[in-house]
Amino acid sequence: MSKEDKSRGDKAGLLLAETAGSLDGKLNAAEALGALTSRSDLAENDRCQAHDILATLSLDAEQQVRASVARAIADYPFLPQAVAERLAADVSNVAGPVLERSSVLTDAFLIDLIESGAADEHAQISIATRHDLPETVSGP
Repeated sequence: MSKEDKSRGDKAGLLLAETAGSLDGKLNAAEALGALTSRSDLAENDRCQAHDILATLSLDAEQQVRASVARAIADYPFLPQAVAERLAADVSNVAGPVLERSSVLTDAFLIDLIESGAADEHAQISIATRHDLPETVSGP
């Protein structure tokens, strides 16, 4: 393992430790995860650790933590489906960035969110601003 690979692995381990810490620690971990997951050369082991951390932070009791995670990873193309859907179904300031930008949300999920009444006005606006929103989601 190269020194750079070890450094990235250590970074993931440090982020994992932060998820059990203070609010500031969790917010810092969310921001660092955004930077870590934006790397195209992220090793598979590091990606798995990042996904575990994302799953943990997406369930955090603090809305501010979940919102920070959502902003940091909304554009992440490898975001696990369950994490994306959990954040997208959250309160508006958490859901908004994911509803607007996450490529992993399916049309079926978005339609179900709207038709079930789970998407409030803010969520519907976020969905409507998605790039290349298909007519199956936006309606005729």
